[in-house]
Amino acid sequence: MDGLLKKAMELSILCDCEIALVVLNNGTEKLVEYSSSKMDTVLSRFQQHRSLPHETHGNENLYRKYADGNGEQNLVSSGRV
Repeated sequence: MDGLLKKAMELSILCDCEIALVVLNNGTEKLVEYSSSKMDTVLSRFQQHRSLPHETHGNENLYRKYADGNGEQNLVSSGRV
């Protein structure tokens, strides 16, 4: 989890953007949240901009994007992670 939080922090700094990350473990119901600024502020901005055209990504479309020719996930070897 620490690596994910560190990457979120790095992205917020390097890309000069606000990041809100919420992770809920299905097995333990443990909740972890990270925000580059106040979480309420980021979520409020998200709600305001959600009705505008924007990109939406999930596991299914990202898997297709980064899968190799054999249908196997190839995120790490592609250097995208």
